[in-house]
Amino acid sequence: MNETTRLECLSADAAFGPIIDGCRNDFTFTFEQYFFSVIPSVLLLLLTPIRANTLWKRRSKVGGTGLRSIKLVVIGIFVALQFAAVILWSTLNPYGIHTPTTVASSLSFVSSLALFGLSYLEHSKSLRPSALLNGYLFFSVLFDAVVLRTLWLTLPNSAVCDVCTASFALKAVILFLEAKEKRVCFQNNAHTGPEETSGIYSHSLVWWLNSMIRAGYRHVLKPTDLFPVDKRMTSEVLNERFWTVWNKAFQSNMYIDAITSQPNLTKVLIRLLQWPLIAPIFPRIVLLAFTFCQPLLVQRLLEFLSDDKQHVNIGYALVGAYGVVYFGMSVSNSLYSHQHYRFISMIRGTLVSAIYTKTVGISITAIDDSAAVTLMSADVERLIMGLRGLHDLWANVVQFAFATWLLEVRLGWACVGPILVVLATLVITGLSANFANKFQLQWVAQIQKRVGTISSVLGHIKGIKMSGLSSRLTTLIQGLRMNEMKEAEKYWLVESITSGLAFIPMMLSPVATFAFYAIISAKEGSTLDAPKLFASLALLLLITQPLLGVLQDIVQLRSTFGCIERIEKFLVAETRSDHRLQMSNTSQPTASSVEELSDAWQMSRDDIELVGAAQGIPNPEEQNLSSDVVRIQSGSFAWSKGGSAVVRDVDVSIRRSQLTMLIGPVASGKSTLLKAILGESFTTEGFVYSSHHEAAYCEQTPWLINASVQNNIIGFSVLDQELYKTVIHCCDLEQDIATFPNGHDTLIGSKGISLSTGQKQRVAIARAVYARKPFVIFDDVFSGLDVHTQKKVFMRVLGPTGLLKKWDSTVLVATHAVNLLPYSDHIIALSSEGVIAEQGSFQDLTATDGYVRQFYSEHLDNHAITEGLSEAPSSAGKDTPSANVTPADASVDKLRQLGDWSVYNYYFKTIGWLTTTLFLFLALCWAFFQTFPTVWLKWFADSNARESNKRTGYYLGVYTVLQVSGLVAMFAFCIIAKRSGLRLHETILKTVMAAPMSFFSKTDTGSITNRFSQDMSLLDRQLPFSVLVVAATFLTVLGQIGLIASASYYIAASFPALFAMYYFVQKYYLRTSRQMRFLDLEEKAPVYTQFIESLEGLATIRAFSWEKASIAHNHALVDKSQKPFYLMFMIQTWLTLVLDLISTALAVIVVAISVKLRDTISVGYTGVSLTQIIAFTATLNLAIMFWTQMETSIGAVARVKQFEAQTENENQLGESSEPPADWPSQGLIEVNDLTVSYGIEQSRNALDGASMSIQPGEKLAIVGRTGSGKSTLLLALFRMIEITSGRIIIDGIDISTISRQTLRSRLNAIGEDMFFLSGSIRLNLDPHIQATDNQLRSVLEKVALWDVIESAGGLDTEFSDELLSHGQRQVFCLARALLRPGNIVVMDEVTSSLDRETDALMQRVIREEFKGKTVLTIAHRVDTVLDYDGIVVLGDGKVVEVGAPSELVTREGGVFRGMVETGN
Repeated sequence: MNETTRLECLSADAAFGPIIDGCRNDFTFTFEQYFFSVIPSVLLLLLTPIRANTLWKRRSKVGGTGLRSIKLVVIGIFVALQFAAVILWSTLNPYGIHTPTTVASSLSFVSSLALFGLSYLEHSKSLRPSALLNGYLFFSVLFDAVVLRTLWLTLPNSAVCDVCTASFALKAVILFLEAKEKRVCFQNNAHTGPEETSGIYSHSLVWWLNSMIRAGYRHVLKPTDLFPVDKRMTSEVLNERFWTVWNKAFQSNMYIDAITSQPNLTKVLIRLLQWPLIAPIFPRIVLLAFTFCQPLLVQRLLEFLSDDKQHVNIGYALVGAYGVVYFGMSVSNSLYSHQHYRFISMIRGTLVSAIYTKTVGISITAIDDSAAVTLMSADVERLIMGLRGLHDLWANVVQFAFATWLLEVRLGWACVGPILVVLATLVITGLSANFANKFQLQWVAQIQKRVGTISSVLGHIKGIKMSGLSSRLTTLIQGLRMNEMKEAEKYWLVESITSGLAFIPMMLSPVATFAFYAIISAKEGSTLDAPKLFASLALLLLITQPLLGVLQDIVQLRSTFGCIERIEKFLVAETRSDHRLQMSNTSQPTASSVEELSDAWQMSRDDIELVGAAQGIPNPEEQNLSSDVVRIQSGSFAWSKGGSAVVRDVDVSIRRSQLTMLIGPVASGKSTLLKAILGESFTTEGFVYSSHHEAAYCEQTPWLINASVQNNIIGFSVLDQELYKTVIHCCDLEQDIATFPNGHDTLIGSKGISLSTGQKQRVAIARAVYARKPFVIFDDVFSGLDVHTQKKVFMRVLGPTGLLKKWDSTVLVATHAVNLLPYSDHIIALSSEGVIAEQGSFQDLTATDGYVRQFYSEHLDNHAITEGLSEAPSSAGKDTPSANVTPADASVDKLRQLGDWSVYNYYFKTIGWLTTTLFLFLALCWAFFQTFPTVWLKWFADSNARESNKRTGYYLGVYTVLQVSGLVAMFAFCIIAKRSGLRLHETILKTVMAAPMSFFSKTDTGSITNRFSQDMSLLDRQLPFSVLVVAATFLTVLGQIGLIASASYYIAASFPALFAMYYFVQKYYLRTSRQMRFLDLEEKAPVYTQFIESLEGLATIRAFSWEKASIAHNHALVDKSQKPFYLMFMIQTWLTLVLDLISTALAVIVVAISVKLRDTISVGYTGVSLTQIIAFTATLNLAIMFWTQMETSIGAVARVKQFEAQTENENQLGESSEPPADWPSQGLIEVNDLTVSYGIEQSRNALDGASMSIQPGEKLAIVGRTGSGKSTLLLALFRMIEITSGRIIIDGIDISTISRQTLRSRLNAIGEDMFFLSGSIRLNLDPHIQATDNQLRSVLEKVALWDVIESAGGLDTEFSDELLSHGQRQVFCLARALLRPGNIVVMDEVTSSLDRETDALMQRVIREEFKGKTVLTIAHRVDTVLDYDGIVVLGDGKVVEVGAPSELVTREGGVFRGMVETGN
């Protein structure tokens, strides 16, 4: 450029422009100064005070003074250069650009000062590089490069040019320094993930995830390898914020539903997560903007190729534009996905934690166990699936509208074609969505019923197996699954129709548009040439492709409304109503204590129920209540609000530091009264005053979790070794723990299945003692202990020198153990009517002729003795301490990492090969109809180029046939896709029911339940549709790649490299993603387990005041499950970005080759290629998204396959003999030299050469001290454990030769494990559904339960926990046994929780109903077997005495006689 030209250009640069005329193809210098310098500076200066104010309030988090000093020194030099630039520009007057340059340089100088201060604050008080500074510096460097180029052209070799160049170089250095992550600069980074410390560039390109993907590629990932959850995404933070917003909704009308007057969950979630919800919007808008550039670039490039007169530089500019647009799409899509998946993960964490928190506080009568588990699994998962397309919904609507406008510009009113097609499709889809929501709710209700039944079965698997009900319940549950599938098929049909409808716009919109344009062109004489056709086709792709997602998102979102409604209904359910009043330390409780109750006891708004107390709060007697721990005045209590009182007119005081005993017959209301004292049951009248809001509580049925012995005893308390040892000794657990494989660290299984009944009770007692609460409540905890153990534990814990006595603890014991009454300080006796019969000291009550005297006298007369269940180490406990399925070996771990393609073979076998073949054929058809019509349109354009509009009807007719054929293929494709859930469910169900008892001791109930809920949900909902889309899209992608290559053979030359990149990327990706999917499924199992265990022990958790600790534990478990869940989404984002970048390279290659070979290339095929690139990117992203879903879902199939292969089957070879139909017809049992041991490492046999013979019709009792082998003999009889040597022969048949199911179904067992199913009373009484109503009523009348059942609503009433007391449930189990045929009856601990009267009733029923049958009883009270025909005494696994009771009682020095004397 000569001097004259340069001066002319300087004069032109003084104008605003923006384009300079005649000098260079560039912006004017003035325009560049204002837009590329002033605007960024102003934005920085506006945002700096806001950001600085935020940072100023934070504490310093980052050290690294060296890095900070380097930054500040470099920025300081930069400030000096900026000041020098201000001086130079102010003294220079270059032809009218003085003003803009002075303004720009001055603002840049001020901005540099702001940069200095903000950099200092950002480094010290922010964990990640500053997004504001990096954004400013990044765009500023790009803009400065443009300005600097212009400056060198206009003012070369000037001082200001040199200063600006130096400033530019320093700004680039500052950009590098500010982009550097500071993770090494702060010390405590163990709990901080790389996402929290990475900057905007790492987030945009997902660099922070590289180390995780690399680790997954190199080795097997473990949960500890996963990045920690971002603190803002932790369950604790989210849950606290959720309940803050939720509770505010009760106080204001902001988030209240107008119809229900309850908090609206949707509004609450929006308020809670408004910023995470808004965050994806900006990158989604940017993605939209780049997306719209595609058809514009297509048309511009085709016009360039069609016009030889255009300069080649325009072509090169289009190459660069393509690169910028596609790179921008890749990055903006990555940022959008990242933010959106964060929002989805936060929704999940919030809801799961909220459901658990509500569960902990919900009323016992309001909760449905299966509902809570279904909500946090199926409903939350469905909600997450529905929200994945939330932002795409509005964005695609905007894209549709704008693309339609662009189409109108090119084709005129022909644009109404896609509008009409879309509107028609939307109407039909909207109607379908209503049906989808209705059908989904019906489906979920069936899922809940099935999962509830499975949960009940798993909780009582020992009793179910012993009763021979495995096959019956397998059929029952599979029947529920079939009913579920019938409901699911309705939903699937609607979803299939919707899926097919979703493709209508994409297939028929081009037909309608080009048909309308054909009419226009016929009238106006215009031609549909290649540029116009393919630009229009590109716009049609932008219009219709998003609608594929929109129409499906509408159905998904509509379905989520049902899930939200169910969760909302649960969250507003009745909260536990704690009726207790705080007892003051003065002489009486005051009214102020009632007013303060809400805060002190965290009660709900209607917690205090003072029915029939119009006179106000009564004043207690004039005495100091500080000596009372609990005082009840005129109290009446029920199990439901408005229900009839179970206990009435109670006036009692529990005195401080005293041992109070509560006695009474079965169903007298003892447990109800205890729950009233704990604030669990409803108060219908009167008042309960309590000085302690917490108590150590031990239920009749011990609440134990699947953890170690030590953790069950400690609970949420702090470990104190000395205290722990003392408690272990007092509860007589030292010897038991010494025999456990891992001692104190031995895992006891779900519900303590590895332990015997007595061991369970003693562990629960130990927990209550260890908690060292001032108030302790025991509910019939000694019924499961033999007399010797009972005496030891009672004296060490509750006796005159017992541990609780030393601590001056207040103890309340509900018991049937009459021999313990003399040790009490106070006795409360309830009558069968639920009123207090009498109360007072033992001496006073035995001195008067009342209930206690009669109760105790019977004990003395009968020489009663409470003898507990044998506590022989159970097989489950001895086999292995593991709580979970045995960890996978190295080969299984490698399958996780490398994948197992045999899983797909396994899956397609369940579908059937015929269906699979048809499936693949339709997938090929779909791929063909997706790609070939574009070639047909190219031929149409070529025909128009030769002869304008001559054969329009022919080409459009064939095109219509092709598109409609593709649509038909898709409809058929959708319908056949869902066909495997039933078979896989049956496989896993049969595997579980056939597993040995040792399996259930090693495996969490939650883990098994997870397979029936989460895994089945994946198989039913995600997997079929994912397989469908993956098959269709990958075949379509292959076709599109071929069409892309049609523009030039040179493009095909790049395919080997392209395919190699795809291969290595997927290989690199899949190794990590596969493992993450397994980890996701596995880390959810502990959350399920905690839910189930907490539901079973709600009263215990609340009594101990462990709600907060339990919720905190839930937060930890949810956070662990969130890690693989969130990282799985992020890995998918990483893959999508990489593939998008490869597509960017492909697009640039196609355009560059087209530009370079513009003279020889076909414009038509180039149009085909360019439109297919647009479709290719969208199709590939869709394929990857559903590939990820498919891999996640196929993980469930892999788990089923692995579970089936690895779970041991208790049925062995050689057990196939079928006994006669009437076997056992006589009832002769012969035990010959029976030896049983628990594992090869046991020092002694549980049974050692035991032999005995039970004659037909004989009643024989098995007795013995703890560990004598009684339970082992019972388990061996039912083949629940393996016999080491010896035989058991029944009626001449060795039981080892027949199937275990047959054996158990022919014996009539009444076991210690009382099982009840989720269902009606009829189902629980007669699981086989064979008895008539008269027969059912008859057996209930015999056990005196018919009146109770009839008053509850009859046989078809739903069986509930509060329907029967603990003792009544034992009687109910006897009634169930009366309905069963069989000549051998085996009873184990059938009277442990019964009062004398009910026990006498049961003994009478047993004598009368089982007369003439062989009866084998594990005896717990000697007085119940004194009339038996024979007694077998076991000791150390051997038979030590055999004989009639009368003989053994008189045998001098006999063991049985000693037992009787010890009891007396």
